[in-house]
Formats: sequence, structure tokens, C-alpha cells
Amino acid sequence: ARSAACSSVVMERVDSRWCGAVRFLESQGFTWVDPDHCNMTMQMDISTWTPSKPSLPPGFRIRSMQDGDEEQWTLVKRAAFADDTPMGWWREVWGSQPDHDPEGWKVCEYEGRIVGIAAAVVKDLPEGGKGCCIEWVGVLPEFQGQGLGRALMTACLNYAALFRPDPMVVVTQRFRTAAVALYASLGFRPVNDYRRYALDLAATRI
Repeated sequence: ARSAACSSVVMERVDSRWCGAVRFLESQGFTWVDPDHCNMTMQMDISTWTPSKPSLPPGFRIRSMQDGDEEQWTLVKRAAFADDTPMGWWREVWGSQPDHDPEGWKVCEYEGRIVGIAAAVVKDLPEGGKGCCIEWVGVLPEFQGQGLGRALMTACLNYAALFRPDPMVVVTQRFRTAAVALYASLGFRPVNDYRRYALDLAATRI
């Protein structure tokens, strides 16, 4: 890296559960970059979940995703996560999968408009059994603070419980404090981070 005139070396995705790798990198001068924005996995025991009806304010309803929802789904994702997800991304990455189950993809609707999204993606595990990851829990900014995220999570967990998945996880970031608190209140606990480590070559002799 020095011979190529690089100023730093970056390790993009280090699983915090690999303690030996973490200790080695830190002993060599690498630092964990922007920990609040790294992906954090939270896990719960789905056997402790008691299915219940999602609680919603008047006028809202939760249903499964249907054909024709992709454009609104993408617009909610863009607004909730401040990104530029292209139209067609959902179909390419998720909807085209051979094991795609639209029943696991939930939307919250108000006056015919999708205002919140979430999904429980259940997959067969190589060693047998099933695992589930909650994906893309988001609500339009103008509808946040009304309990829609909790209602969407409840709907997703009700669906996931049908399969008894192990592990049952959700991936988030620490700076999303409202989301982390919501997941914790539902029984999720942090299990690992995917850390980004960097080394300043000018400041070390490694």
C-alpha cells in the first residue's frame, strides 16, 4: 500500500465476534471507524413471541405486499433511509427470488397510500431448519411517532413465528436510536457488529 502511495488501509467488514481478528487489528494500530453507523445484528428467541394483532391509529391498515406496490415501496424506502434506491431494485433483489413469499412483506397503508414498510424474509439454512431476517423497517418521516414501526414489526414477527426460525435477527445501526429501542422492547439483543477498521499509514510503521 505504501509503495502505491496509499495514505490508509481499510478493512471494510470485520465481524466483531471474531475476537482474534479484532485484537490483532487494534494491536497493529487500526481503529474502528464511525461505530454508530456500522451494521449491528440484533437477535431474539422467536419461541418467546406471542402473536398479537398490530395496534394502529384509526385509518391505517397493514397488509401484505401486492403486485403494483413496488413503486410506492421504493419511495418509502428512499424517504425513510435517505437513499436513492432505483426503481426496479426491489424486483431484482427480492421479488425475483425463487423462494420469495409476498406474505412476509408488509406495508402500512393510509388513505390508499403506502406510508410504511417492513419484511420478514425466511430462508432455508444449509444445516437444516430456517432462519429469518427482518428487512427494511421504515416509515415516511411525516408519519413517524405514531407506532407504525411497532405495528409493522408485530406483523412481521407474527408471520415469522409460523416457521420457528433460528436465528431470528434484524440488522440496524446504533445511530438509529428509535429503531434500536423498538427492537430491544420486542426482545431483540445485540449480538455483533460488522466493523470498518482503518489504519493511517503515515502514523504507523507497520
